[in-house]
Amino acid sequence: MSRSTKSTSPPSQDNAVLRAHLAKYRADNTQAFKQLAIAFSQWLGTMLLYTYGYIPLLVFIASESLSLLHLFMIFHDLGHGSFFSNSKWNHWGEFLIQFFIITPVDWSKKHKLHHSTSGDLTKGPTGWNDTIYFTVEEYNALSPLLKKLYRALREPLVFFTCAPALNWFVKYRIPFLELLDPAQKTNGVTVVTNSLVNTAGGSIVFWFVYKIMGEKFWAYMLTVYICTVLGIGLFHLQHAFNPSYTTRTDWNLLDSAIKGSSVLTIPSWLKTWTMGIEYHHIHHYSSIIPGYLLKKCHEEAPAGLWEGTTVLTPSEMFEALFYTLYDEKTGRYLSFNQLEAASLKK
Repeated sequence: MSRSTKSTSPPSQDNAVLRAHLAKYRADNTQAFKQLAIAFSQWLGTMLLYTYGYIPLLVFIASESLSLLHLFMIFHDLGHGSFFSNSKWNHWGEFLIQFFIITPVDWSKKHKLHHSTSGDLTKGPTGWNDTIYFTVEEYNALSPLLKKLYRALREPLVFFTCAPALNWFVKYRIPFLELLDPAQKTNGVTVVTNSLVNTAGGSIVFWFVYKIMGEKFWAYMLTVYICTVLGIGLFHLQHAFNPSYTTRTDWNLLDSAIKGSSVLTIPSWLKTWTMGIEYHHIHHYSSIIPGYLLKKCHEEAPAGLWEGTTVLTPSEMFEALFYTLYDEKTGRYLSFNQLEAASLKK
């Protein structure tokens, strides 16, 4: 496997070797219930320990935020139908967990579209990348006012702090805002219903937490917000990096996964909560593999199977957070500052 280098997909990919390897990793209900037990035990246990004064605020914030992230990863797999081997268990599990992470079940439907369009520039804004909305050419074609507005809103510090709050606490709470998404326009009644159900169920969970925590409830709401920030950050790093895969012609799922989805280098102690999503090249190609088996699938692969993937080091991940545009001429993502520096050289 290459580190931050780009290569063509090797002959072993998308053939019997790849399919045979991926086919070995399917839902294990024992492991699935173990993940649920860990996530909910930490979620409730951390809350109780902090409420009754056994752990300090910072420990609570870190632990509770990570337990919510873990629950979101489980919700993600339930939506893909990969967490349990039983489809009904996946359906009802997704329905119940949505209330703990205040994310309507419609999210899963839109997310599946992401798998089929990521990197395909013909799909328009938000279709080819969910956190970067313009190519350099498109950005330069904007009016001066729209350029300033996009730059103000898409500055990393603004985007990664405000976008999560606006998405989870505003957009998902006001049903008609969801209908502005082209992917949702044909499902108006369902989208509105699911949004209202999620808000009602989430409110019950919040009421339950408030009854436990009382005046300390604000700290729990802070962890919910932090979880959304972590989620958006991870989502960005999975596809906005160099070198990557973005095209207007001959888009295909294999290249979108192997070349256009990263492998994130994160500490081993964090992997309990990310539940394998850092091995995004595998998940993006075969979403039927549950997250708790992605690490094993990655590490047990035949030599050379993942050649062409990009492994991001912590420093490269930090740099990628500043990418805001895609340059079709160079085939690279870049920041506003890099665009300005390149313009000065001309």
